[in-house]
Amino acid sequence: GAGSGRMWLGLQPGGQIYSDIGGSILVGSGQAAANSWHHAVVTYDGVNVALYLDGAFEVSGERAVESSDGPMLLGTSKNLDAFFSGLLDEAVIFDRVLADYEVANLYAYGQGTWVPAELNGDTWTYPISVSEDGLEGIFQLNVRGFDAQGNVTPLSGQRVWRGEIDLRPPSLAVTVSVDTLGEVTTTTFECRTSDLNLVEKTSCLADKGIPTFRNSDVKETTYNEVDEWYAANIPDSSRLYSIDAIRTYNGVHDPNVSLRTCDAYNHCTSAEAELTAGPVEPAGARILDPSSGTVLTARTPILVTGHAYAPGGLQAVRVTAKGDPVYAATWAEGLTNGSGWQFEWQPPEAGIYVLQTLFSDWENEWLYQSFLPSLFAYAPVAGTAEDNRPAAGTTSIKPAGRPVSEPRKAEAVAVLEAGVWPQASQDVTDVFEGTPATIYVDLTAPTVAIDAVVLTTDDMIGVNTVRLAGTTRDDVLVDEVWVSIEGGAWQRTGLDESGRWEWPWTLPASAAGQSFEVSVQAVDLAGRVTATTESVLVDLEAPQSGAIELTYLGS
Repeated sequence: GAGSGRMWLGLQPGGQIYSDIGGSILVGSGQAAANSWHHAVVTYDGVNVALYLDGAFEVSGERAVESSDGPMLLGTSKNLDAFFSGLLDEAVIFDRVLADYEVANLYAYGQGTWVPAELNGDTWTYPISVSEDGLEGIFQLNVRGFDAQGNVTPLSGQRVWRGEIDLRPPSLAVTVSVDTLGEVTTTTFECRTSDLNLVEKTSCLADKGIPTFRNSDVKETTYNEVDEWYAANIPDSSRLYSIDAIRTYNGVHDPNVSLRTCDAYNHCTSAEAELTAGPVEPAGARILDPSSGTVLTARTPILVTGHAYAPGGLQAVRVTAKGDPVYAATWAEGLTNGSGWQFEWQPPEAGIYVLQTLFSDWENEWLYQSFLPSLFAYAPVAGTAEDNRPAAGTTSIKPAGRPVSEPRKAEAVAVLEAGVWPQASQDVTDVFEGTPATIYVDLTAPTVAIDAVVLTTDDMIGVNTVRLAGTTRDDVLVDEVWVSIEGGAWQRTGLDESGRWEWPWTLPASAAGQSFEVSVQAVDLAGRVTATTESVLVDLEAPQSGAIELTYLGS
C-alpha cells in the first residue's frame, strides 16, 4: 500500500524496544533478556507515543503519525526482508489509549498463577472462603478449559466475569494513649478501619460507653481516593472505604476497651485496644474543655478551661479565637511550672473557631522582649482571680529584678487590669504555640435541593445510569447527604467542598418515561436533618415526529 509504513513496535539487537512512528525513533531504557517471555506495549494518543516493557513505563515522545493504507504486519518489516527471531503470542490492538495502570494490569494477568477448579460434568466450581485473607475489590474472573487433545480456551474467551467480590471482614485497629503532660491527664482513643463496603453507622462501635465518636471526630476516605482504576472508570465518589476516628477525654479512662466494625454484608471484626505511649514532650498548652471537634448549637456563653506547662517556669498564656485575643493570664517568676486556667467565651456568630493557645516561660524570657516587655518585667502578686487571670482593678505588681520605666509600668498595670493582651502582640514571633482546639458553632439547620426534576440523556453517565445531583448549604459544614428512591433504603451520596452532591442512579429497566419520588436529606455537624422530596421524571427518549396534515380552504 501507499504511505511510509513505520515500525510501531520493534526490538533492537541490544534488547531495547523501540518505535519509529512519525519517522523519529523512540527507544526504551530497559532490556528484554533473550530466551524469556516479555510483555511489550506501545500507545499513541494522537500526540505522544509511549513505550512499556513488562508492565512498566519506559519513555514517551511527541510524534505525528504519517498516512498509510497498507496492511499491518506482525513479525516482519514492511518489505518482508527482515523477520523477528523469536515467538509472538497474544497480540492485541485496542481502540483507545491504555492508562499506565491498565498496562500494568495486562502484564500482571500474564504473570498470574492458574489454579484447578472442580469439574462435575459440564459444571465447574471453585470455593472462595470468607476470611482475613479473603478477596475484596473489583475483580475479573478468568477461566480456561482444556480438552482431551490439549486444546485450550483462547484468550478472548477466558474473561468470563467482572464485578465486585467482598469476602474479607473489615480491617480494624484500636489504640489508646494516656497523656500525663504537665498536671492534667487526658485519654485519647483512635479507631482506624477500612473495607470495600464500609458503613459509617456500624463502624468503630464500642462494646461499652467509651469511646463514642462524634461526626467531627471522624475523617473519612472514599474508595475513589485510594483506587485509581475505580476513580477513572466508575462515576461514584460516595463509596466509603476507610475511617480514622480520634476522641480525647479528660482524665484517666479504662484503656481495656473493645471496638467492632461491620460492613454492608455483615462481615464483622472486633479488636481490643492497644495501649500506646503518650506524648513525651514536657512543654505545652491546650484547651481541655470544650474538646476539639465540639459542636455548639447556640451563642450561649461557655466556660473554656485549659492547662499550660513549662519546665522553665510558666510565665504567660494567651488564647485567641480566629486570631483575635480572648484571654490572657500571667504568673510570677518561680510561682509554678504548670497551671490550669479558665474563662467565659461567647461565640460572636456561627462559624469555625480555632482556639489557639500561646505561652511563654521564665527560662527564656529574654527571647521575648518584643512580646509585651512590661509583662515580662512585672507579674501579678495580688488580686489574682481563682483561675489565675488578673482580676479587675489589680494594680499590685512585682519587679522582676531590673529597672523599668514608668510608662512600661503603667502599661503593665493596664494589661493586668484588663486581663487581655493588647493588639500589638498579635504579630509577635518566638512564642510557644500550644495545641489548638477547633470549635464549630452551628446555629441553623442545613438546606438541600435537587437540581433537576426532569432527567434526560444529558444526565446519563453510563449504561442505564444517570447523575442525580443537587446542592446543600449550612452556616458551618454539611456532614453527609443521603438519597432515597420511592421510599427505599437511604444511600449516601458524594459531597464536594462547594456543597454539591451527586449520586449515580442505576435505573430499572422500564424507567424511561416514568416519574419517581426522590427524597434527599442533608445532615450537618450538629446532627440536624433537613429533607426534601421531588417527583423526578426520567425522560431518556427524544420526541418522535408525527404526521403533518395540510388542508386547503378555498372559496
